[in-house]
Amino acid sequence: MLGHLMEWLYSGLGGIKAAADAIAYDKLEIKPEQVGNITHARASYKTPYGNVVSDWSKTENNFELKIEVPVNSKATIYIPASENTKIYEGETLIKNNKEVAFKGIKKGFALLEIGSGNYVFKAVD
Repeated sequence: MLGHLMEWLYSGLGGIKAAADAIAYDKLEIKPEQVGNITHARASYKTPYGNVVSDWSKTENNFELKIEVPVNSKATIYIPASENTKIYEGETLIKNNKEVAFKGIKKGFALLEIGSGNYVFKAVD
């Protein structure tokens, strides 16, 4: 019973999941679930390639997501956003960042594709 709760903490609240076509978590999806009045969550999961970390926090107008993607892995990131939201990776707008591929806004989320490494995304309304 506790195993199911632990899985929800990293896959639901932390949003760490293997992509549908992944082999041993080489392709990830990170889509944190913002539920209730929770304003911060941090989750990690050890894959065969290394640790995946999702650490997010939100305020009324901002959402911040710190990500760690292991070597030889890729990730699709879902950031809560609208057409007017400005999204940064570090201090740079994602449209000016060659390491981040912006794939559009779908159902209230900006879809971003990234490779391995450490990232800090900020969405500002």
